[in-house]
Amino acid sequence: MAFARAGTRADWTELALPDGLHARTVDADGAGATWATGLKYGTAGGIPTGRYRGGRWQLQDAPAPERSLAAGINAVASAGGPDDVCAVGYCQPDDVLTFLGLIEHWNGTAWERVDGPRIDSDYWTLRDVVATGPSDVWAVGGIGTPEGWSRPLLLHVDGRGWNEVAAPDPDSRFGELTQVVAVGPDDIRASGTDTGMSRTDDHALVVHYDGRGRTRQETGIGAGRPNGLTRTAGGVAVVGAVYADGRFRPVGARSTALGWQPQGTAPDGRIPRAVMEVGGRLTVVGIDLSGHDGNGEPLPSTPFSVTR
Repeated sequence: MAFARAGTRADWTELALPDGLHARTVDADGAGATWATGLKYGTAGGIPTGRYRGGRWQLQDAPAPERSLAAGINAVASAGGPDDVCAVGYCQPDDVLTFLGLIEHWNGTAWERVDGPRIDSDYWTLRDVVATGPSDVWAVGGIGTPEGWSRPLLLHVDGRGWNEVAAPDPDSRFGELTQVVAVGPDDIRASGTDTGMSRTDDHALVVHYDGRGRTRQETGIGAGRPNGLTRTAGGVAVVGAVYADGRFRPVGARSTALGWQPQGTAPDGRIPRAVMEVGGRLTVVGIDLSGHDGNGEPLPSTPFSVTR
Protein backbone atom coordinates (compact mmCIF):
# COMPACT_ATOMS: atom_id res chain seq x y z
CA MET A 1 0.00 0.00 0.00
CA ALA A 2 1.02 3.63 -0.45
CA PHE A 3 -0.13 6.87 1.15
CA ALA A 4 0.17 10.53 0.12
CA ARG A 5 -0.84 13.93 1.40
CA ALA A 6 -0.86 17.46 0.01
CA GLY A 7 1.26 19.34 2.53
CA THR A 8 2.27 18.77 6.14
CA ARG A 9 -1.14 19.80 7.53
CA ALA A 10 -3.25 17.62 5.23
CA ASP A 11 -4.57 14.15 6.00
CA TRP A 12 -2.92 11.03 4.64
CA THR A 13 -4.91 9.29 1.91
CA GLU A 14 -4.27 5.90 0.34
CA LEU A 15 -2.82 6.02 -3.17
CA ALA A 16 -3.85 3.08 -5.31
CA LEU A 17 -0.98 1.07 -6.76
CA PRO A 18 -1.31 -0.52 -10.21
CA ASP A 19 -1.57 -4.27 -10.52
CA GLY A 20 1.80 -5.99 -10.53
CA LEU A 21 3.63 -3.22 -8.68
CA HIS A 22 4.33 -4.69 -5.26
CA ALA A 23 6.07 -1.54 -4.11
CA ARG A 24 8.77 -1.78 -1.47
CA THR A 25 10.35 1.68 -1.66
CA VAL A 26 9.19 5.12 -2.75
CA ASP A 27 11.41 8.04 -3.80
CA ALA A 28 10.83 11.47 -5.27
CA ASP A 29 13.34 11.83 -8.11
CA GLY A 30 13.74 15.60 -7.68
CA ALA A 31 12.37 16.14 -11.17
CA GLY A 32 8.64 16.27 -10.41
CA ALA A 33 7.95 12.54 -10.34
CA THR A 34 7.81 9.83 -7.70
CA TRP A 35 9.14 6.31 -8.24
CA ALA A 36 7.87 3.20 -6.50
CA THR A 37 10.12 0.18 -6.82
CA GLY A 38 9.70 -3.48 -6.03
CA LEU A 39 11.48 -6.81 -5.96
CA LYS A 40 11.94 -9.62 -8.44
CA TYR A 41 11.90 -13.24 -7.31
CA GLY A 42 12.66 -16.14 -9.64
CA THR A 43 14.98 -16.50 -12.61
CA ALA A 44 12.73 -14.75 -15.16
CA GLY A 45 11.59 -11.16 -15.63
CA GLY A 46 12.79 -7.75 -14.52
CA ILE A 47 12.40 -5.57 -11.42
CA PRO A 48 8.98 -3.85 -11.33
CA THR A 49 9.07 -0.05 -11.11
CA GLY A 50 6.37 2.59 -11.32
CA ARG A 51 6.71 6.31 -12.11
CA TYR A 52 3.90 8.50 -10.74
CA ARG A 53 3.43 11.94 -12.28
CA GLY A 54 0.40 14.10 -12.94
CA GLY A 55 -1.92 11.58 -11.33
CA ARG A 56 -0.87 8.71 -13.60
CA TRP A 57 1.39 5.66 -13.28
CA GLN A 58 3.93 4.59 -15.86
CA LEU A 59 5.08 0.99 -15.36
CA GLN A 60 8.45 -0.24 -16.56
CA ASP A 61 10.58 -3.23 -15.55
CA ALA A 62 14.25 -2.57 -14.83
CA PRO A 63 16.56 -5.28 -16.21
CA ALA A 64 18.01 -7.80 -13.79
CA PRO A 65 21.04 -9.99 -14.44
CA GLU A 66 20.15 -13.10 -16.40
CA ARG A 67 18.90 -16.00 -14.25
CA SER A 68 19.27 -14.06 -11.02
CA LEU A 69 17.34 -15.62 -8.14
CA ALA A 70 16.26 -12.22 -6.77
CA ALA A 71 16.85 -8.54 -7.40
CA GLY A 72 15.56 -5.24 -6.08
CA ILE A 73 15.88 -1.47 -6.31
CA ASN A 74 16.32 0.31 -2.98
CA ALA A 75 16.52 3.99 -3.99
CA VAL A 76 16.14 6.40 -6.92
CA ALA A 77 17.58 9.89 -7.56
CA SER A 78 17.50 12.33 -10.45
CA ALA A 79 20.97 13.09 -11.78
CA GLY A 80 20.00 15.57 -14.49
CA GLY A 81 16.24 15.80 -14.90
CA PRO A 82 13.39 13.38 -15.66
CA ASP A 83 15.41 11.67 -18.42
CA ASP A 84 18.52 11.11 -16.29
CA VAL A 85 17.62 9.08 -13.22
CA CYS A 86 19.86 6.71 -11.27
CA ALA A 87 18.70 3.76 -9.17
CA VAL A 88 20.64 1.39 -6.92
CA GLY A 89 19.92 -1.93 -5.27
CA TYR A 90 21.11 -5.52 -5.33
CA CYS A 91 20.87 -8.79 -7.19
CA GLN A 92 21.33 -12.39 -6.11
CA PRO A 93 22.86 -14.43 -8.94
CA ASP A 94 22.24 -18.12 -9.36
CA ASP A 95 24.05 -18.70 -6.07
CA VAL A 96 22.31 -18.39 -2.71
CA LEU A 97 25.50 -17.17 -0.99
CA THR A 98 26.21 -14.25 -3.34
CA PHE A 99 24.74 -10.72 -3.35
CA LEU A 100 26.01 -8.02 -5.71
CA GLY A 101 25.27 -4.31 -5.98
CA LEU A 102 23.02 -3.22 -8.83
CA ILE A 103 23.07 0.16 -10.61
CA GLU A 104 20.40 1.19 -13.15
CA HIS A 105 19.84 4.29 -15.30
CA TRP A 106 16.54 5.68 -16.63
CA ASN A 107 16.95 7.54 -19.94
CA GLY A 108 13.37 8.78 -20.17
CA THR A 109 12.17 5.71 -22.05
CA ALA A 110 13.68 2.63 -20.43
CA TRP A 111 15.93 1.38 -17.66
CA GLU A 112 19.40 0.10 -18.50
CA ARG A 113 22.01 -1.58 -16.32
CA VAL A 114 25.21 0.33 -15.56
CA ASP A 115 28.57 -1.22 -14.77
CA GLY A 116 29.67 -0.61 -11.21
CA PRO A 117 33.19 -0.57 -9.78
CA ARG A 118 35.28 -3.70 -9.39
CA ILE A 119 34.80 -4.80 -5.79
CA ASP A 120 36.70 -7.79 -4.46
CA SER A 121 33.78 -9.40 -2.64
CA ASP A 122 30.91 -11.72 -3.50
CA TYR A 123 28.67 -9.91 -1.00
CA TRP A 124 27.96 -6.21 -1.40
CA THR A 125 24.73 -4.26 -1.77
CA LEU A 126 23.64 -0.64 -2.30
CA ARG A 127 20.97 0.98 -0.13
CA ASP A 128 20.65 4.65 -1.17
CA VAL A 129 21.69 7.13 -3.87
CA VAL A 130 21.83 10.91 -4.26
CA ALA A 131 23.03 13.24 -7.03
CA THR A 132 23.95 16.89 -7.36
CA GLY A 133 24.34 16.56 -11.16
CA PRO A 134 25.06 14.05 -13.94
CA SER A 135 28.75 13.91 -12.98
CA ASP A 136 28.31 13.86 -9.21
CA VAL A 137 26.34 10.82 -8.02
CA TRP A 138 26.83 9.06 -4.67
CA ALA A 139 25.65 5.66 -3.46
CA VAL A 140 26.00 3.91 -0.09
CA GLY A 141 25.66 0.37 1.18
CA GLY A 142 27.68 -2.40 2.73
CA ILE A 143 30.39 -4.83 1.63
CA GLY A 144 31.12 -8.27 3.10
CA THR A 145 34.39 -8.95 4.92
CA PRO A 146 36.36 -12.17 5.45
CA GLU A 147 35.18 -12.13 9.07
CA GLY A 148 31.60 -12.60 7.86
CA TRP A 149 30.49 -9.06 8.80
CA SER A 150 29.76 -6.02 6.67
CA ARG A 151 31.67 -2.74 6.50
CA PRO A 152 30.37 0.64 5.25
CA LEU A 153 30.57 1.26 1.50
CA LEU A 154 30.56 4.66 -0.26
CA LEU A 155 30.65 4.93 -4.08
CA HIS A 156 30.97 7.99 -6.33
CA VAL A 157 30.59 8.56 -10.06
CA ASP A 158 32.44 11.55 -11.46
CA GLY A 159 31.36 11.41 -15.11
CA ARG A 160 33.88 8.72 -16.06
CA GLY A 161 32.67 5.82 -13.95
CA TRP A 162 31.89 4.50 -10.49
CA ASN A 163 34.64 4.28 -7.87
CA GLU A 164 34.80 3.31 -4.22
CA VAL A 165 35.66 6.17 -1.87
CA ALA A 166 38.01 4.72 0.73
CA ALA A 167 38.12 6.02 4.27
CA PRO A 168 40.31 4.51 7.01
CA ASP A 169 38.11 5.74 9.86
CA PRO A 170 34.58 4.40 9.15
CA ASP A 171 35.90 1.45 7.11
CA SER A 172 37.73 0.09 10.15
CA ARG A 173 34.36 -0.68 11.74
CA PHE A 174 31.77 -3.32 10.96
CA GLY A 175 28.43 -1.98 9.77
CA GLU A 176 26.82 -0.38 6.74
CA LEU A 177 25.61 2.94 5.38
CA THR A 178 21.91 3.03 4.55
CA GLN A 179 21.07 6.68 3.75
CA VAL A 180 22.84 9.50 1.93
CA VAL A 181 21.99 13.16 1.22
CA ALA A 182 23.81 15.96 -0.57
CA VAL A 183 23.90 19.35 1.13
CA GLY A 184 26.22 20.55 -1.69
CA PRO A 185 28.69 19.19 -4.25
CA ASP A 186 31.39 18.86 -1.58
CA ASP A 187 29.07 18.32 1.37
CA ILE A 188 27.78 14.73 1.42
CA ARG A 189 26.29 13.18 4.56
CA ALA A 190 25.59 9.49 5.04
CA SER A 191 24.15 7.57 7.96
CA GLY A 192 24.05 3.93 8.97
CA THR A 193 25.02 1.60 11.77
CA ASP A 194 28.12 0.41 13.55
CA THR A 195 27.10 -3.21 14.02
CA GLY A 196 27.56 -4.81 17.43
CA MET A 197 27.35 -8.44 18.50
CA SER A 198 23.59 -7.98 19.03
CA ARG A 199 21.06 -5.28 18.19
CA THR A 200 21.47 -3.84 21.69
CA ASP A 201 25.11 -3.10 20.80
CA ASP A 202 24.38 -1.21 17.55
CA HIS A 203 25.51 2.43 17.41
CA ALA A 204 24.59 5.27 15.09
CA LEU A 205 27.09 6.01 12.33
CA VAL A 206 27.08 9.36 10.49
CA VAL A 207 29.90 10.32 8.11
CA HIS A 208 30.67 13.55 6.28
CA TYR A 209 32.48 13.92 2.95
CA ASP A 210 33.86 17.45 2.45
CA GLY A 211 35.56 17.12 -0.95
CA ARG A 212 38.83 15.85 0.51
CA GLY A 213 37.79 12.80 2.50
CA ARG A 214 35.15 11.54 4.88
CA THR A 215 35.10 11.60 8.63
CA ARG A 216 32.79 10.28 11.31
CA GLN A 217 30.52 12.75 13.10
CA GLU A 218 29.28 12.42 16.66
CA THR A 219 25.54 13.10 16.69
CA GLY A 220 24.85 12.50 20.37
CA ILE A 221 22.52 9.61 19.55
CA GLY A 222 24.94 6.93 20.72
CA ALA A 223 23.30 3.51 20.72
CA GLY A 224 20.70 2.74 18.09
CA ARG A 225 20.12 2.16 14.40
CA PRO A 226 19.41 5.18 12.14
CA ASN A 227 16.68 4.52 9.58
CA GLY A 228 16.10 7.94 8.01
CA LEU A 229 18.20 10.92 6.92
CA THR A 230 17.10 14.14 5.25
CA ARG A 231 18.49 17.48 4.20
CA THR A 232 17.18 20.47 6.17
CA ALA A 233 17.48 24.22 5.80
CA GLY A 234 20.29 24.23 8.36
CA GLY A 235 21.99 20.94 7.58
CA VAL A 236 20.59 17.42 8.02
CA ALA A 237 18.40 15.44 10.41
CA VAL A 238 18.56 11.74 11.25
CA VAL A 239 16.06 9.44 13.00
CA GLY A 240 16.06 5.83 14.13
CA ALA A 241 15.51 3.62 17.13
CA VAL A 242 17.41 1.91 19.92
CA TYR A 243 16.42 -1.47 21.35
CA ALA A 244 16.82 -1.88 25.09
CA ASP A 245 15.03 -3.76 27.87
CA GLY A 246 12.82 -5.53 25.33
CA ARG A 247 11.46 -2.27 23.91
CA PHE A 248 12.20 0.12 21.06
CA ARG A 249 12.87 3.78 21.84
CA PRO A 250 12.94 6.45 19.09
CA VAL A 251 16.10 8.51 18.67
CA GLY A 252 16.94 11.49 16.48
CA ALA A 253 19.39 14.34 16.00
CA ARG A 254 19.69 17.47 13.88
CA SER A 255 22.79 19.33 12.74
CA THR A 256 22.75 23.08 13.38
CA ALA A 257 25.24 25.94 13.35
CA LEU A 258 26.05 24.94 16.94
CA GLY A 259 26.67 21.29 16.04
CA TRP A 260 24.52 18.19 16.43
CA GLN A 261 21.52 18.47 18.75
CA PRO A 262 19.50 15.41 19.93
CA GLN A 263 15.81 15.62 18.99
CA GLY A 264 12.71 13.94 20.42
CA THR A 265 10.75 12.08 17.75
CA ALA A 266 7.91 9.96 19.18
CA PRO A 267 6.84 7.99 22.29
CA ASP A 268 8.52 4.72 23.26
CA GLY A 269 7.40 1.72 21.25
CA ARG A 270 7.61 3.54 17.94
CA ILE A 271 10.28 2.91 15.29
CA PRO A 272 10.92 5.91 12.98
CA ARG A 273 11.65 4.65 9.44
CA ALA A 274 12.04 7.90 7.47
CA VAL A 275 12.19 11.67 7.88
CA MET A 276 11.58 14.54 5.46
CA GLU A 277 11.48 18.34 5.63
CA VAL A 278 8.65 20.15 3.86
CA GLY A 279 8.10 23.89 4.26
CA GLY A 280 10.53 24.12 7.17
CA ARG A 281 8.75 21.38 9.15
CA LEU A 282 10.04 17.87 9.80
CA THR A 283 7.77 14.87 9.33
CA VAL A 284 8.76 11.46 10.71
CA VAL A 285 6.99 8.28 9.60
CA GLY A 286 7.38 4.75 10.92
CA ILE A 287 5.68 1.87 12.69
CA ASP A 288 4.08 1.82 16.14
CA LEU A 289 4.58 -1.27 18.33
CA SER A 290 3.25 0.27 21.54
CA GLY A 291 -0.40 -0.84 21.35
CA HIS A 292 -1.85 -3.46 23.76
CA ASP A 293 -5.29 -4.96 24.14
CA GLY A 294 -7.35 -5.17 27.34
CA ASN A 295 -5.37 -8.21 28.48
CA GLY A 296 -2.03 -6.50 27.99
CA GLU A 297 -1.19 -8.48 24.85
CA PRO A 298 0.66 -6.60 22.06
CA LEU A 299 -1.49 -5.43 19.16
CA PRO A 300 -0.32 -5.64 15.53
CA SER A 301 1.99 -2.82 14.46
CA THR A 302 0.43 0.27 12.86
CA PRO A 303 1.91 3.14 10.81
CA PHE A 304 2.39 6.57 12.38
CA SER A 305 3.54 10.05 11.38
CA VAL A 306 4.48 13.06 13.48
CA THR A 307 5.22 16.61 12.28
CA ARG A 308 7.00 19.38 14.12
